[in-house]
Amino acid sequence: MRGSATMRSHTTLVKGARVLTWTGIARVAFVGPFGVELLDCHGDEFSVAWPEVGEVRRINGTKIDNVHAPMKPWWDQLSESARQDALTKLEVVQEILTGYRDGHPAFARNDEPRWAPLDEDSGSSIHARSQVMAEQLEQEWASDRVRQREIVEGGAPRKKTGLSSIKRWVNAYLDEGFPGLVDERYRTPGQQFAAMDEAWKDALDAELNGLNGDKSTPNNGEIIRRAHVRLIDAGTKDVDTPQRLTGRYVAWRRAAQGGTTRAQASTASRKVSGHKHFPALRLGQVVAIDVTRADNLVWDVAHERPMSVEIISAIDVLSKVVLALRVIAMSADAVDAGLIIYDILRPFHMVVDGTSIGDWRWAGLPRGLALSAWTLKPRPGRGISIKGLHEIPALSPTAISTDNGSIFLSAFIRALLRFLKIDLLVNRKGQPTDNPNIERWHETLQRGLQQLGGYKGRYVAERGRFVAKEPLVTAAELQAHLHRFIALDYHRTQHTGLILPTTPDIRLSPLDMFDISLEAVGAIDVPTRPDLMYDFLPTRWGTLRHAGVEFNNLVYDARVLKDFRLAPKGTFQLDGQQTPFIWDPHDISRIWFRHPDLGTIHEIPWRGADLLQAPMTQKTAEVAIRRVRERGGNAALTGKTGRNEILAQINELTPSPKLRKEDRRLVAAATLRVAQSQTDHGEAQEAIHASADGTPHAPEPLTPDAEPADFSIWDDHWPAFERGA
Repeated sequence: MRGSATMRSHTTLVKGARVLTWTGIARVAFVGPFGVELLDCHGDEFSVAWPEVGEVRRINGTKIDNVHAPMKPWWDQLSESARQDALTKLEVVQEILTGYRDGHPAFARNDEPRWAPLDEDSGSSIHARSQVMAEQLEQEWASDRVRQREIVEGGAPRKKTGLSSIKRWVNAYLDEGFPGLVDERYRTPGQQFAAMDEAWKDALDAELNGLNGDKSTPNNGEIIRRAHVRLIDAGTKDVDTPQRLTGRYVAWRRAAQGGTTRAQASTASRKVSGHKHFPALRLGQVVAIDVTRADNLVWDVAHERPMSVEIISAIDVLSKVVLALRVIAMSADAVDAGLIIYDILRPFHMVVDGTSIGDWRWAGLPRGLALSAWTLKPRPGRGISIKGLHEIPALSPTAISTDNGSIFLSAFIRALLRFLKIDLLVNRKGQPTDNPNIERWHETLQRGLQQLGGYKGRYVAERGRFVAKEPLVTAAELQAHLHRFIALDYHRTQHTGLILPTTPDIRLSPLDMFDISLEAVGAIDVPTRPDLMYDFLPTRWGTLRHAGVEFNNLVYDARVLKDFRLAPKGTFQLDGQQTPFIWDPHDISRIWFRHPDLGTIHEIPWRGADLLQAPMTQKTAEVAIRRVRERGGNAALTGKTGRNEILAQINELTPSPKLRKEDRRLVAAATLRVAQSQTDHGEAQEAIHASADGTPHAPEPLTPDAEPADFSIWDDHWPAFERGA
């Protein structure tokens, strides 16, 4: 007879064959059409149907012909050394109980049955038989050539098997059957704890499942005490609660849950994570954005002290290309989120010439509707050589994936995305695994951060004592370093998350994946307005008077406004006389006005901007105005004294060792925001002036003799994919 027809290998199973079962080695007593009859070492006969016989085969190094199917998963989990150790103990136990090492007279060896008291019919006690077995094993140990050679060579010989060990084996076999002979060191957690009472395990699990990061973690003893109380409250009695096994079970579960509340929260969030990759089909279909704390200290130039900053970045889900990254002040706001979307729409590039590495610069406006910047041929920087021009692509997202941060849910960002016709995909609350691509990027970012001084680690336990005393870079230098890391390292390094279904073994970098997807779908460079940046800043409506327009007790005025001071009702508003101005909270020393007839952007400075000595963001202005009111009430902000009082308060926030800690933090953040704002406005104004002169701001050619793009491949079907430049 043979095993099931679905078995991968077959061996004839005949009467008298050995089968390993839960009770030890059994002998095939009868082979029938529906299964086999087995006789165990205790003389009990039981039937096993053919589907339960399992795979008929020989186990390495043993005389066993088969393993009972229900115990195969458990048996296969054991290592070969654990199996041999358990089978050796089984021989000892079966010889003590039956007089035969294989448990059956039919399997008797030349020297079996053993002399009394190991003979089953002798009537000797288990203790007496175990004592004789201990003496026999000692004689075998003394004559073992391998052990003797180990002693001669100076090695530590294996220990003798004592009477207590043998009796423990017998008791374990009688209590648990053959699994009781497997050493606990070789068992998997599931095997170790299978003997625990299910009601007791349920009570422990109920306490351990509450470790999700919401509450402080109690010690193991408290968890066990609470489980006892839970059993008492439930009225459950006569439950076995083994002390040592319970301690190991709680320690094992605690290690799986996480040792800290942060790890426990992360473990809990994985229970609702997806089981498949997001089926992104084209570039820009989903772009993930998030903010993380920079794990490096940077140098605060204003106060000459270390400070912390944050990093906001955007990554394309399909290609894993990092489209934009900014180093920003702590507590990112909605304007930071809007400007990172602005960067996503802009192509950047970096030039490496010899030992000189340029900054990550905006490539500017394209010269026209063309594939000039995205030829489908190999581009410099893709191969082994680092020298050349490295492109940082731009995309027009269909959807943006973010967490539930207030900056991404703000009315300003929602209105901006509606204007750009971009969907907002928000994570479920408390589920960071909904946005794994950007979270994984934050881990990769550590490789770039650790290359600089001042790395303070992910948490306090990783931080060195002298981190703040190491040579530090400024926030601008950190941003430039991370830009280089992205262009020269990350974009060119194999990414294990990038897989092509047809060739799963191919190694791809993010830029490789971008090029492959681009060739499959295509791209269109769409010329955009040079003043596109001003669409990503909030708009404020104010009443324009002869003295200018006033926001937050600050008066702004410029010559370009003179024609609109007496503008009739309905000029800008259907039922009002207010005028729209572009407001940059990162630098409110000026506002911006779009001319309704010409469409041009004009700077409107604050009347007191020339007297400023401190960086002026919306936050610093609010602090200054609040202090003026605290000193003299609303009367202190009259038309005559308001500007001077506010100026005095703002200038008191200039770098000074006497500043309060919160003031230093305020000025440091304002310095970063104003510097970045000036850079952004400078790039936009440069593009505006270049466009007005008829010389579009475009990237330089990749090579002196770069060939024009080949449009013939799109003659049959023009790609539906659009990308904002």
